[in-house]
Amino acid sequence: MEGIGTNPIDYGGKTALGIAIIGDGGVEGHFRFKAANDLFFDISVQPDVTLLVNDITDEARFEGGLGLGGELNYFLNRRYKESKQKIRANGLFLRGARGFHDYTSTKISLGWVSEYFRLNRFKRGFLLYLGLGYQINHWFDEPQNIVYRENRKKNQAGAYIRLQWNFFK
Repeated sequence: MEGIGTNPIDYGGKTALGIAIIGDGGVEGHFRFKAANDLFFDISVQPDVTLLVNDITDEARFEGGLGLGGELNYFLNRRYKESKQKIRANGLFLRGARGFHDYTSTKISLGWVSEYFRLNRFKRGFLLYLGLGYQINHWFDEPQNIVYRENRKKNQAGAYIRLQWNFFK
């Protein structure tokens, strides 16, 4: 790892603002800070939208509000990949998110995260998240929601994918 700008430790920063797509809510805004050497904590705000279909009238509508999320990223290694002129870090993530409106859900995700920096772009990074997600829909237990009961399962599991761009200070 010779040369200026090829040391993986030089990339990133203590705090960052970011934007993510897909994930928990379509488009998310992030604040990220470095908690320890390879440990990062993220706080996010995202839309939390639920499609409701009335089982009696077949009428469909969206119900939504804001959601908050928190996440830990722990990177196991950082290295310079000369063939692609990129710094790459691989690690693990654990994420939780909660919506705040009448049809709320709690989401838990975990899996693999990879962070990329282009050579000599110290303050801009890209993250790719791949893992498993689990969602608990809390609104099924409310009597007024009985017409939406068959609309979605109370608990759902599936793949979790998110793309995130960070801009470090």
